[in-house]
Amino acid sequence: MTIVSEVGPRAATERTSPWLLQRANFVAVAAVAVLGAVTTGAVVLPANAEETHTTPSPRSSSVASTVDLTPSRASAARPGADAGTRPAIASTREADGTPTARVSAAAQERSRGAARRALHAATTAATAAASASAAASASASASASPTRSSPVPTASAPDRPSWSPGAGLRDLRAILADAPADRTTTVGAGAYGFSDFSGSLIGVDLGASGGLRGAGSSSTTVAMAARTSSKAGAVPTADWTTNQLYLMSVTGASPVLSGFTLRGTVQGHLYNGVRIGQATNARVDDVTVQGIPGNKDIPPGETFGINDWRTNGSVYTNIEVDGSGRLGASGFATNSSTNVTVRGGNFHDMRANGTAFWQTSGVTLNDVTVRNNVTGLNFERTTGTITVNRPVFGGNNQDVFLASDQGGGTLVITDPEFGSTYSGHKINIQVPKTYRGTANRYGRGSVKVIIGGVDRTAEVVHWVGNS
Repeated sequence: MTIVSEVGPRAATERTSPWLLQRANFVAVAAVAVLGAVTTGAVVLPANAEETHTTPSPRSSSVASTVDLTPSRASAARPGADAGTRPAIASTREADGTPTARVSAAAQERSRGAARRALHAATTAATAAASASAAASASASASASPTRSSPVPTASAPDRPSWSPGAGLRDLRAILADAPADRTTTVGAGAYGFSDFSGSLIGVDLGASGGLRGAGSSSTTVAMAARTSSKAGAVPTADWTTNQLYLMSVTGASPVLSGFTLRGTVQGHLYNGVRIGQATNARVDDVTVQGIPGNKDIPPGETFGINDWRTNGSVYTNIEVDGSGRLGASGFATNSSTNVTVRGGNFHDMRANGTAFWQTSGVTLNDVTVRNNVTGLNFERTTGTITVNRPVFGGNNQDVFLASDQGGGTLVITDPEFGSTYSGHKINIQVPKTYRGTANRYGRGSVKVIIGGVDRTAEVVHWVGNS
C-alpha cells in the first residue's frame, strides 16, 4: 500500500626569502589563470560496458504531482525484478520547482562555492610562483645555497605530468587525439566543443589519459554542439535498462578532472553527464555539471550528472550538479564503489535525488548542500558507517532516504543546517520498515544526529513514510 506523507514545501615545506615571497605575490597575479597540471595512466575498458546498477530514487513524473517513491533498482542478475513499495511524498512546489526564496538560497550557495574555488586557485598559483622564483634564484647564483622548491599538491589533485595543446584549438576531440599517453590534458579558459556521441556512446572519451584540467569551472566550458547527436536509437525504452550515453567518460587508473563546467545541450533524447569508472584514488575538483536531461527515478529515464562507477578511494572537492528547472534526474551518484569522499558539494533542483548512493560502502560527505530535490541524500544498499558532516538541507520533499536488503550500518549526521519545512524545523528522514520485499537492515536506531556534540536525534528528526 502506498502511504502519502504530509504535504508541504518542502609536501614538503619550502623556505624562501622575503624577497622571493614578494616576487611570488607579484607573479601570482598572472599565475592565477594557470593551474598546475597532474596526470596518471589509465587502462582502457569498453566505454559502453553495461553498468551493474544505477541508483533508484523517489519517482517524480512532474513537480506538482504526488511523487511515488517505489523502490529501487533491479540488479543485472535480476533485471526488472522489484518488490515492495515506498511511501509517496507529495510536493506543493510551484510548477517551475524553484520558489523565489529557495532560488536565492541556492544562488548564494553557488556564489560561496565560487568564492572558495577562486581562493583555492589563487593559493595554488601563489605557491607555484614562489616555487618558480626560488628555482630561478638558485640557478642564477652558483654560490648561493640550493633551494628545493615544489608546489604542495592539493588532496584532490596529486602531482602528475601534464601537457597543453597549441593556443586557439577548441575542438576537444582533436586536442585529445594529440595528447601523449598517461598525461593530464590541460586547457585554458574558453569554450571547448565536440559533435555527436562516438560509436562507443561516449562524447569525449578520456580513455587511458590522466584526465582533463581546465582553468576553473567559471572559465572553461565543455559542451556537445546542440542537436548533433545521431544516437537517439541507442537510448533504451524498457524499464531497468541502463542508458549508456555519456558526454564524458574516464576509466581506470587514477584520473584527475578539474577546473571546468560540463554543460548539457538539447539533443532530442536523454543522456548522462560524466562517468568516472573502475578507477583507484580518482580526484575530481572544481567541476560543475549543468543541464543533464533525465525524467525518471529508474533506468533508462534515470540519468546522472556525475556517476562514480565501481571505484575505490575517489575524492570529490568543490563540485556542483545543477538541475535547475527540474531538468535532471539525479545529481551525484555512486554505483558499486567503496570509500567515496565528497568535500564541498552542491546538488540541487533534481527531479529525483540530489545524491544517490547505490551498493556502496564507506561514504563520507563533508559540507554538502542538497536543495530543492525530491530526495536530498538517497542511500540504498549502502553499508558500514555513513558520515555526513555539516550538511545543508532545504526545500527537499524528504532530506534522507536510507534502506538496504543486504548489509546495514549507521548514519551519523553532525551539525546539520536545516530550515523550516512542513514538519517544522526538522530533518525529514525515511527509513522504511521493508525494502525490496524484505526487512530493512536499517531502522530508526541506525540514525544519529549530533549537534554541538549532543545527540539531538529525537528532537530534530521527523520520520516520514512508513519509517
